[in-house]
Amino acid sequence: MVPGQLTAYYYDFFSSHPTYLLSESFLRWFSQPPYSLTAPYVIGTVYFHDPSLDANANLWADAMANFGLIGVIPFTIVLGAALWILDAMASGRDLRVIGPVLALASLSLLANGALFTQLFSGGIGFMIGFAALMPRRGSQTSSVVPQGP
Repeated sequence: MVPGQLTAYYYDFFSSHPTYLLSESFLRWFSQPPYSLTAPYVIGTVYFHDPSLDANANLWADAMANFGLIGVIPFTIVLGAALWILDAMASGRDLRVIGPVLALASLSLLANGALFTQLFSGGIGFMIGFAALMPRRGSQTSSVVPQGP
């Protein structure tokens, strides 16, 4: 329930206050953030009256902190594209190996982090690369011919 409540706080705050426009992410060189604190600490300060509280919620809360409610749409599209690419790279791979890799990708998304953090440094990008480098099932040929009884 806590991430859901925090998401409501992000919506409430960033629907009437300036947004970050990814100034705390990979676009930090192009713009200045509107607050001296990162979004989770702004929410912690405003709603819990504790500037040391990191009120991190989820990737959609991060979308709202960066672009308001409309930010949920492009962030969801980017997430869908990343998951589609991961699925395409995992197709035809050994499920015993790729299953745990996909579970790690899922776990990183459930970790309530920002989308681009999860893609670039949270491991999803690495997992896409790992899946792409794995051999496909049946792509290895054996030079050893089994002997009959």
